[in-house]
Amino acid sequence: MPGVHFVSFRPSYRQVEQGITATPKLFEDAGAKNLSSGISTFAPGSTARVHGHNTEEVLTILQGKALIEAEGKRFEAEPLDICYMPAGVFHRVTNIGDSEMRLLWIYGSTRPVRILGDGAAWKVAGR
Repeated sequence: MPGVHFVSFRPSYRQVEQGITATPKLFEDAGAKNLSSGISTFAPGSTARVHGHNTEEVLTILQGKALIEAEGKRFEAEPLDICYMPAGVFHRVTNIGDSEMRLLWIYGSTRPVRILGDGAAWKVAGR
């Protein structure tokens, strides 16, 4: 039976889109069975393309200010605000602040897939 794992934050940034980087931190290699997590950083004004996932997702704003759009709803999120996104719901996140915005993402799977609004898909952590 797997034991407790501690994962130190060591930046290993991956460019997701212009002005947006992701640092995947927790996946199967750390013993996870049903979830994964990481941190994304958004430069001021940057926007993630409309996308959904094959699994549910929780977003927590750590720093800055974000606009989260999904299902015709818009929410201006600040540090420690949380958004739950069911699997398959298309959404978009924009940094609406004047400084860098960071968010913690948690997926209900060790193999999340990001499905772009145009139907293209790619695996979140290159898995």
